[in-house]
Amino acid sequence: MMTNADFMLFYKKYRGFSRKMAKKLVRDEYIADDICQEVFASIYNMGEGLDLSNERKIYGLVKTITFNKVSDYYRRAHKKHEYNVGEITDDKSFKELSYEIDDMIMGLETHHKIKLLFQELRKKNELNYEIYIRVKIFDILPGFVAEQFNITVSNVNNRIMRTKRWLKEEYQKIAD
Repeated sequence: MMTNADFMLFYKKYRGFSRKMAKKLVRDEYIADDICQEVFASIYNMGEGLDLSNERKIYGLVKTITFNKVSDYYRRAHKKHEYNVGEITDDKSFKELSYEIDDMIMGLETHHKIKLLFQELRKKNELNYEIYIRVKIFDILPGFVAEQFNITVSNVNNRIMRTKRWLKEEYQKIAD
C-alpha cells in the first residue's frame, strides 16, 4: 500500500514530466497545471492497485494518463454553447432564424454522413484513424504522435495525407 509520503515522492518525481507533456499538447501553462493535477488525482485514486516497482511501467502510465486527460480536455473544450429560444429571438429576426434552422438541418444530415464515414475509416484502418484524429481534431503535434506510435514523423504525415484523400473520395461517393 502506498502511503502519503510515498505518493509525495512519486508526485515530485513525475509531476514535471506530466506537466511538460500536457503543456506541449495544450500550449497553455495553466491548463497544463490543471491537467497534471487531474493525472495525479487519478493515480492517487488507484491506491493499492499501483505498482511502483517497475520504472518503465510507471513512466508509461503517467504518459498514458496525461494523454488521456488532454484528450478529455479537448473533448470538453469543443462542446458547443446551447441557446435557449429567448437568446436566439433577442438577437435575430424570425426570418433569419428560419434560414439558420434550414442550414442546421442540412448540417445535421452532413454531420451524420461524416460520422458514418469516420466509423468506416476506423473499421478499415484503426491506426490511420487514431493518427488523423489526434493530429487534425485534437491538434496534437505530428512529432508527438509519431513518438506515441513509435513511427517517423514522415510516416505520420503520409498517413494523414492518405487518410484525407480516402475521406474525400468516400465522402464524394456518399454525397452523390
